Amino acid sequence: MFHKLVLSLSLLTLSMQASAKDAEEAIDFSNPTSVYSAVDINAGTDGVALGLTLAGELSDNWAFLSKLELRENADMLRLRGAAVSNSVGSGFMIDYIKHNDFHKDIEDSKSETLVINAMQVLPFNDGKTMIVPIAGVGYTSNDFAHGRTNIWMLQAMFIHNWTESIWTNFTPILTQSFSDMEMKGGLEKQRINSFDMEFVAGYRFNGNQNVRLHINHNEDNKAETWVAYTYAF
Repeated sequence: MFHKLVLSLSLLTLSMQASAKDAEEAIDFSNPTSVYSAVDINAGTDGVALGLTLAGELSDNWAFLSKLELRENADMLRLRGAAVSNSVGSGFMIDYIKHNDFHKDIEDSKSETLVINAMQVLPFNDGKTMIVPIAGVGYTSNDFAHGRTNIWMLQAMFIHNWTESIWTNFTPILTQSFSDMEMKGGLEKQRINSFDMEFVAGYRFNGNQNVRLHINHNEDNKAETWVAYTYAF
């Protein structure tokens, strides 16, 4: 299945490159409220990932983004839907993650997480620098717990455009549960309390294409690194 998806998205990318003309306006990949459809290909320490984003207008000031992503060699499915406004720099997003092998020591261990987020872009330095606070609430569950556990998340993107084509984004992420997670098999209750950090460095070329380096560090002192390519259309 995964190899068929790789082939399908590869053919789609080649088709778009052959038929689409160069973008007339450069896409601001650094701004989380930018609206564009795109194909993503990622490869790194957590495996290969593929993504497809579709976007469109909701009104004069608002647009929607929907993204399907297969990560970790298709072991993880991520679905995102967002409504964003470039005029006021606001956005709302639903983020759903289904993991078919989330525990590194237990094969086929499953989990799912859903979070509803709100964000606001705060521009500085004539828009070259942006701080983007993000707050969200939702739930998480896995094979080892009874039912769902409600969680909240706080994030802050620190974005800087060094040139018209080069940008960086540093994001600390705090996740906590409202209550203890009830565990199966007589295990002690667990409270979710994690702190992650992600660093992204991006380079835009030809106006509508972008390559990025991602480095993610989690509370277990484990770092994941991957390289991503985006073709916007």
